[in-house]
Amino acid sequence: MNSAVTVQQQRHAAFWIYIGFIAAELVGFVWFGSPFISMTALAIFLVAGFWAYFERGRDSVLDTHYQFQIRTFWINFIAGFVLPLFFFVGVC
Repeated sequence: MNSAVTVQQQRHAAFWIYIGFIAAELVGFVWFGSPFISMTALAIFLVAGFWAYFERGRDSVLDTHYQFQIRTFWINFIAGFVLPLFFFVGVC
């Protein structure tokens, strides 16, 4: 028996990761600036990024999605460090 995770199981897990992230973002939008929501969204964002790294190469249909997700992960990760620097330079 193959111990690899099936595509259906990947989609099911990815679905719940996305639902959690969207829920955290919506609650954070309504309850603006809540650090608990921000930390939850960050944790789910990191889980989704790492999930894409671990799951890529298993299914050709999902690989393009995982590639896009990894690229988005790194763009947001870098922007999270660079944009505050622009803010501090602009304020000082």
